[in-house]
Amino acid sequence: MPDKAKILVIDDEKLVLLGLQRIVEDAGYEVKTSIRGKEAVEMVRSEKFDIIFTDMKMPEMDGVEVCDAIKKIDPEMNVILFSGTPQGLAKRQIDFLNVGGTDKYLRK
Repeated sequence: MPDKAKILVIDDEKLVLLGLQRIVEDAGYEVKTSIRGKEAVEMVRSEKFDIIFTDMKMPEMDGVEVCDAIKKIDPEMNVILFSGTPQGLAKRQIDFLNVGGTDKYLRK
């Protein structure tokens, strides 16, 4: 039996984070979570993830900054953006693509 894919989910809203964790675990994946971008970047330095989902709007580091830091550690990592606030998302999504994020995003 192959190992479960390991997914990192980053969101500063604990309720959203727990909901996403449950959904992803129910789909059969191993899930790690972080409520802070800097903490998530440190996790990527010490663990291998198959895919990373990051919220766009967070204090301390937003999704673009998180993606940029992760891509400097692992340029091949797939980082997917999600957001619950469509205002200003278009410009930040372009920034996200420019630092190596995927061309897809999810709405909360």
